[in-house]
Amino acid sequence: MRRRWAIWITEGPLKADVASHLLSVPALGVAGVANWRKAVPVVQEIKAERVILAPAQDGRAETRKAVERNLAEFREVLKSMEVQVLKASWGKGIDDALALGQSIKVR
Repeated sequence: MRRRWAIWITEGPLKADVASHLLSVPALGVAGVANWRKAVPVVQEIKAERVILAPAQDGRAETRKAVERNLAEFREVLKSMEVQVLKASWGKGIDDALALGQSIKVR
């Protein structure tokens, strides 16, 4: 059976550390979703076949639009690399959600 390598990508190294520890998964934190390009070499280096995007959940509509625009660009690059892309959703920051025992949904 072939193992499917996956990595979670979120905003900020602390969130990534907490997610990695509490979910027992590899996680990478970038300094804001607009910096997604810095994650591409890591995805390539580890030969990830799946990326789970876990951006911070901001309540402001203007911020959400910018986040979604950046995520769409990131998804397109990952898909061109033949990487499966999923998105995790929850309440606020993934670290806070996990610390509170909230459910994380991946689609």
